[in-house]
Amino acid sequence: MGLIGLGENSPVKLTLSRENYEALISRHGQFVRWRQAQKCTCIDKVTFAPNIRCPKCGGRGFTYDCQKYADNVQTVMVWDNSGVLEVDPQYEDAELLKVWDNSGNVIPATKDGVFVSMETTPVKGEYYNVLMRDPLAITLKKANTDSLGANYYRVNGLTVRRSGIDGIFYTSPCDILNIGKIVDAEGTEYSAVELRQDCFLIEPVIIQDEDGNDVVQPIVEPVRVENVEYIKPSVFALLNQNLSKADSQMVVEANGDAVLTFPYSHDVAENDVVTVLSGTITKKETVNRQKKSFDTISAFFVESVTKCTGIYKEYSQGKDFLLVGTNSLKWICEDAPKDGETYSITYRVFPTYIVIKDIPQLRSSEDQRMPKKVVVKYFNSYSEMIKVNRQ
Repeated sequence: MGLIGLGENSPVKLTLSRENYEALISRHGQFVRWRQAQKCTCIDKVTFAPNIRCPKCGGRGFTYDCQKYADNVQTVMVWDNSGVLEVDPQYEDAELLKVWDNSGNVIPATKDGVFVSMETTPVKGEYYNVLMRDPLAITLKKANTDSLGANYYRVNGLTVRRSGIDGIFYTSPCDILNIGKIVDAEGTEYSAVELRQDCFLIEPVIIQDEDGNDVVQPIVEPVRVENVEYIKPSVFALLNQNLSKADSQMVVEANGDAVLTFPYSHDVAENDVVTVLSGTITKKETVNRQKKSFDTISAFFVESVTKCTGIYKEYSQGKDFLLVGTNSLKWICEDAPKDGETYSITYRVFPTYIVIKDIPQLRSSEDQRMPKKVVVKYFNSYSEMIKVNRQ
């Protein structure tokens, strides 16, 4: 009879080591846009209530940003008496923070590539812990841009691709954190006044003509950028089916919708916001034209507008309007709906979740670290004005 499975009394023991756990997320995880929540300074120290008029957090009590560094610990065995440890190739460019032994004694050391040189002579066969820091934010030295209209531009090359099982293949844009320099073909420099994923908005420079009047200096294509700091989407695993009994109980008790699993180096915590970039939900609604250059869609993070129908015509994205911010529609055509006029839209929105409960990270009987997990809830509230998902 062939081996059907491993029973509880099987002599073969399967352990979820850190390496296997990270590989599991890498293979089965999805691209997500993760924003860390931080308490805003406007919170009252007595009542713990935020200032509803706070311009920084919009009255929510939290500000949001990206994790820009990942701290990793690797346990390395001494192979000889040279005092040199060798870490994995993936940490070649990582910054060395600390080296300590199993008794907690910190060992002075320096790092060159994958080699860590200690100032002591360790005993062969001993294990040491090496703490290293990797930057999650990447800097692109130079790049061209594509004009989207209305002074919006997309930086070329800031997309990542992911293919999984069952033939699923999709691309996701990176998020720009900062742009060091923006210059057009004539050498005129500009500043980014708005960021949306891999796109940015610039305002034309105002100059004076021969009569001393203020005029707008045209932006001469192509526009180039330098020193673009950006961050790639994170890879997390969002699970809401076939959960363990303990995880299912956690979800029910917290009134959540799913369990989020993430790498050890990522510090996901309560009130963080996670937007799943691997799929979209289609929604429809009517919008009233506002007395400004853009209208707001009552969704959280809109991926695209597939249909926009006014009273007299049908509009198209990229030609008549642009999708800016996280869910704003900016009109760029001359025959846009008039102020107060109603139009209907069909759009795709990325499902967004908010972290509502941490799941304790316990250890197994073999002292193995168990997966890091949190309970999340579908976040369908309108939050554009309070800057939850802005860059």
